[in-house]
Amino acid sequence: MPMKLHMHLISLQNHFQTFLYYLAIGNHESIPLNMFAPPEISDPQFSQSWLYELIAKLWAKWLPPEATSTVEKQGYYSVLANKKLRIIVLNNNVCYIFNWWLLYDTYFLQQQIEFMKKELLEAEANGQFVHIIAHVFPGEKECIEPWEVNYNSLITRFSHIIKGQFFGHTHTDGLKVFYSKIDGTPNNVGFNGASLTPYTKYNPNYKILSVDPNTFDILDVETYFFNLTEANLHPDRTPRWTRLYSLKEAYSFPDLSPENFDWLAKNLPRDSYLFDMYWRFYVRNGDASLKEGCNNECRKKLIESITTTEPF
Repeated sequence: MPMKLHMHLISLQNHFQTFLYYLAIGNHESIPLNMFAPPEISDPQFSQSWLYELIAKLWAKWLPPEATSTVEKQGYYSVLANKKLRIIVLNNNVCYIFNWWLLYDTYFLQQQIEFMKKELLEAEANGQFVHIIAHVFPGEKECIEPWEVNYNSLITRFSHIIKGQFFGHTHTDGLKVFYSKIDGTPNNVGFNGASLTPYTKYNPNYKILSVDPNTFDILDVETYFFNLTEANLHPDRTPRWTRLYSLKEAYSFPDLSPENFDWLAKNLPRDSYLFDMYWRFYVRNGDASLKEGCNNECRKKLIESITTTEPF
């Protein structure tokens, strides 16, 4: 796994040499899979300190020393992309329900929540905006309740400076609308990057985000994919990447404000054309998924997932 991680990073560097990278740990990086022990566990058989130390070394090219020091602790960090934008990267795999160390201890989860709160307070005091990056998508019943409840509380408190949340893990092209815990109004949006892997029944994809250089609002999200069926029929050719959709254009949004995503969530149940488009994007035009279709139970879960950011 360490060699594979290293080779992927070298490949990125070779192809995009002038770019900065803000990377987050996924649940597949650990050995054993999904296991993220509390920091006090020092036994080499169980500790993931080897992983944190490795990625701190690999990422040091793009991060200041204070950021690599927290990466070495538990794989999380905060960095200033510029004077006005702070990027907070969490290792929320620690809250993943298949991290069996949660049966031993959950108190260590507080460390990152407190770190996130501190960084948000500092950003607010300095007039900065914030983007948050993490792996596990909130509200999918895959992160334990204490983490998600506290995370959502921080989103409500600092929604005025948080301009984007970016996740992965599910391999699907989903969205999350966050609602204020005070008055229930839509106040933030989470975007899932989907995945290059087709697991399961999807097409590979990547995304390009346009960001306002002054407010750091997300202006648009464009998704590019290639058809896996076509690529397998022509193994001698490079896959043909094409644009699947622009988020702003597809839904005719004037902007990507939480209010517009709230409108989308409320209209999906009663607009079959809108739902079918959302589901097609969700599976990235995967031939196997399109053939299988989305039955009533599938529709119900998909509609509920857009507005669910913590356990009920």
